[in-house]
Amino acid sequence: MALAVVGFDVGSLTSYIGAARAGGIEVLANEYSDRCTPTCVSFSKGSRCMGTSAEQQSITNLKNTVTTFTRLLGKMYNDEIVTKEAEYAFYRIKADKDGRAGVEVEIDGQSRILLPEQLLAMQLHKLVDIAEKALSSKVVDIVLNVPTYYTDRERRAALDSARIAGLNCVRIVNDTTAIGIAYGIYNRDLPGPEEAPRNVAFVSLGNSSLQVAISAFNQGKMKVISTASDPCLGGRDFDMCIFKHMVEEVRQQYKVDVSKSPKSRARLMKSCEKLKKVMSTNSTDIPLNVECLTEDRDFSSTMKREFFEELCQPLLIRVRNTLQRALDAAGLKPDSVQFVELVGGGTRIPAVKRIVADVFGQEGRTTLNADEAVARGCALQAAICSPAYKVREFAVVDACQYSICIQEVGKDVKMGQEIYPELAPFPSSKQLTYHQRSDFGLRAVYSVPASLHIKDPEIGSFQVLNIVPENDAACEVRIKVRVDANGVFSVRKASIVDKVEKEVEVPIEEKPGEPAQKNGNES
Repeated sequence: MALAVVGFDVGSLTSYIGAARAGGIEVLANEYSDRCTPTCVSFSKGSRCMGTSAEQQSITNLKNTVTTFTRLLGKMYNDEIVTKEAEYAFYRIKADKDGRAGVEVEIDGQSRILLPEQLLAMQLHKLVDIAEKALSSKVVDIVLNVPTYYTDRERRAALDSARIAGLNCVRIVNDTTAIGIAYGIYNRDLPGPEEAPRNVAFVSLGNSSLQVAISAFNQGKMKVISTASDPCLGGRDFDMCIFKHMVEEVRQQYKVDVSKSPKSRARLMKSCEKLKKVMSTNSTDIPLNVECLTEDRDFSSTMKREFFEELCQPLLIRVRNTLQRALDAAGLKPDSVQFVELVGGGTRIPAVKRIVADVFGQEGRTTLNADEAVARGCALQAAICSPAYKVREFAVVDACQYSICIQEVGKDVKMGQEIYPELAPFPSSKQLTYHQRSDFGLRAVYSVPASLHIKDPEIGSFQVLNIVPENDAACEVRIKVRVDANGVFSVRKASIVDKVEKEVEVPIEEKPGEPAQKNGNES
């Protein structure tokens, strides 16, 4: 059986599968003939469901149906982003024995804490099953997406999930980079290698996060110039603005707080999401109707787009600030960005489109499929990595969103050495030199903890052993560090440089015309 070449876009709410075929990239449909598969896992009566069948239990089996678990990937329970996630989750987020964020579910009548890595592995297993049935091929090697703002710990957790699922993740790709790959390979009119590059901004507003990247394109090459993200700003935050307003209306009408009832809350949230989508295409008064919202009472209301935009004003300010940060980090003026591409369902909101046009001085384009662009980019990356497919040459240089510093254990942390500044290109290797008389430790950290969405800035600790100095002289130790193509940091090698003194006889050549030098004094 031939091996398939696939890329997975696993979002917080939905998943897509891109597959390389002879005719190009195809987004595969699931057993319901839908190319969008919910990112959802459900447990009930000794069985486990994933995808659409799991989402169908989201009301009847609310506490045992888990979505948006990718938001918890690689995070500790005390991280602020986990606390914010609990505001949206209908399931119970708990800490495991090591303090990692997990999800409490009931399996066979017993309470268990599952880590998000395990849940993601279950979702990957479902996607593999869909791909193998559609392609009639075995799936072993995959390319997996991750948000641009993921730290080293979260990237390693994504790789762990693939291993748990029995898969070989040949590459993890940033969301905006995957979008850029799809753009760069499909566009035939890019500038030549020696010409000035085409600068393109990608704005991706998904369900739970906003990611922006500005990339420079030439034929066969893409370089990420800048990135900016807001990990806690997505389409669901706009839904929440409507939800809070409607909760207040219900309280005034029925003297009941529906936010206290999980099932009522779930029904109202779904209706608010639908209302937001309808308002994106209509400026008239839009009705909202929920049957049996609370105590068998129906609820009805209306909302206009203008009022919705007033409710969401703080979110729109954050959108503007993130776009401006990306532009400033690139060191470009708006007229230096040739095109702006909009991706993700949240970019369909008219107010977001206006902000994009205001910041970049041009309307955002939708030449890429807003929902499937990441999956297509991942599939193209999979084809590039696979010897089975011939893809025209396309080089990708990504950028580290956070600066990385390395410190000697036991010394003042202020003495740390910044080895990868913010937006440094990767993959990249560097060599560091230390002079030591004994074994020592190194600690890699993110230089600016305030820029992170997690509390602990540490990447990892490393021990350099078996240093034996000669004649009490310090040894010269060379350390090779690397940020690989997955954006994962590691210390690859440590070696001691031996200094050897050797006498070498060097003959002296005489210049033509000069008399030979004699020993002794001339008489």
